[in-house]
Amino acid sequence: MQKKGILVTGGAGYIGSHVVKQLGERNERIVVLDNLSTGIAESVLYEPFVKGDTSNRELVSQLLEEH
Repeated sequence: MQKKGILVTGGAGYIGSHVVKQLGERNERIVVLDNLSTGIAESVLYEPFVKGDTSNRELVSQLLEEH
């Protein structure tokens, strides 16, 4: 059975990118979702990164199913 993933919303922002970094260093299975309205894509150190918004229910549902 595959380890459950963690969806980090706002993962390209200041706090979110630090959370992503710490989770990645712990070898957690993560996916980062950010619309880049205030975040910077280059600050996301772990993949996958998805540019999108949490208001897109279809996208969020797809990410939760895949990861």
